[in-house]
Amino acid sequence: MKKSKAKPLSESRQRLASLIQKREDTAGRIKDLQAALDRLRTAQAAEPQVAEELTALDARETVEMAAWCREGGEAPTVDSEKRAEITRRLAEARGQAEAARRAEAGVVAEQTREAQSLGRLGVPIRFAVAEIIAESIDPLCDEFRTMNEALAIRAAELSQAADLLLAIGEAAKREDADGATPILRLLESVSARLQRLFARPTANDHEASVSHAQWASLHARLYDDAAATLEA
Repeated sequence: MKKSKAKPLSESRQRLASLIQKREDTAGRIKDLQAALDRLRTAQAAEPQVAEELTALDARETVEMAAWCREGGEAPTVDSEKRAEITRRLAEARGQAEAARRAEAGVVAEQTREAQSLGRLGVPIRFAVAEIIAESIDPLCDEFRTMNEALAIRAAELSQAADLLLAIGEAAKREDADGATPILRLLESVSARLQRLFARPTANDHEASVSHAQWASLHARLYDDAAATLEA
């Protein structure tokens, strides 16, 4: 079966789609920069670990020398090879850590700029979402206008009938004031009915064709999907 072409997005939806893509791209760069920072901080972590090894070697040799000076005997020897190896690794670790700290400053500054850019997208995205929700009420407005036009016609018809009844009552009063009482009571009844009918109806959320939950759902989905529409 041949697939139907997707309906082209309105200008406001195209703007929102562009903003969403920009937000996702920016968030992706922030994530990549955080991964870079994590690697730089891992590189800095080696220095204190190697330094602890040298401190432990110093402490052990100090204890051995302190014991020898009191007890005598053959003087302890230092592990010069191990000391040289640890010292070499410590120098490498310190060089790596210093380079990582210098690089970290630049990455942090870049991440801060990207985070600020991401923050500035908040209001434009909200405005684009508001524009689309405003567009979404257009069909309801058209339906409301059509219904109001039909109601206006019906109201005119009822008013004309009421005017006719009033004319009948006035004529009856002129002819026989006492005998016109039933007609006047009928007029009062009709007038009360029309007043109730013409009174502005109160909002009924339970019978609304589009519920608050549907509007809330559209609002939430638009932040990730510019093509989102009201759900039936």
